[in-house]
Amino acid sequence: MLGRPENGARLVGGIALAGSGLGFLVAVAYLVAAEGPGSQDILSVLASPSGRGLFVVSAAAGIVAAVLYVVGAAALHILFRRVDELATLVVLCLAPVAAAAFTALLSLQYALAQTAQEGFATNEVPFRQLVVESHSFGDAAGWTGIAILAFSAVVSSWVFMSAGRWRWLAVAGYCLAPVWLLLHLLDAGYAFLVPFALWEIAAGIACLVSPSAARLPATPDGVPV
Repeated sequence: MLGRPENGARLVGGIALAGSGLGFLVAVAYLVAAEGPGSQDILSVLASPSGRGLFVVSAAAGIVAAVLYVVGAAALHILFRRVDELATLVVLCLAPVAAAAFTALLSLQYALAQTAQEGFATNEVPFRQLVVESHSFGDAAGWTGIAILAFSAVVSSWVFMSAGRWRWLAVAGYCLAPVWLLLHLLDAGYAFLVPFALWEIAAGIACLVSPSAARLPATPDGVPV
C-alpha cells in the first residue's frame, strides 16, 4: 500500500527523477537554440525578446530539474539505504550541492536576459564584460554540477547492482562516467546532461513500474528493496 515509506518513495521518486530528466532535456534544447551551432552571437540573441525568452526558459527548466533531482535522490536513499547506507547517503548529500551549482549558474543566465530586458545595450562594453564574467562563472559551476551528477550516477549504479535490481540501469550508469570524461575533454561538458537526463528518466520509470515492497525479493538482511 502507499502508506509504506518504500512505496511512497517509489511514486514520488519516480515522478521526480523522470521530471528532472525531462527538465534537463528542455534546458539543454533551449540553450542549444540560444547558443548552439548556427545560432547568432549571444549579444545579438540577448538583444531580441525571442532570444531572451530562450535563456529564460532554459534557466527555469534547469532549475526545476535540479530541484527535482534532489527529491529523486532522497527517494533512492529511502529505497536502497539498507543495501548500502553510506553510498545512498553520499548521493543524497551531493544532490543539493549539484542543485545549488546549477541554480547559481542558471540564475546568472536569467540575469543576463533581464539586464537586456531593462534596456541596457548589449553591444556596449559593460554588457560584454558581464557576459564574459557570466560565462566564466557558468563554466566553473557547470563543471562542478555535472561532475557531481556523473559521480552520483556511478554510485547509484553501484547500489543498484549490489541490490540485484535494475542491473541494466546500473550498467548504463557506469557508462556515464567515461561519457562525461570524453565530453569534458572535448569541451562539450554540457552535452553530458542529455545522456544523464535519459538515465534519470529510465530510473524514474523503473521506480514507478517496480512491484510493491511486499512483493519484492529480500536482500541478504531480509529487507525488500
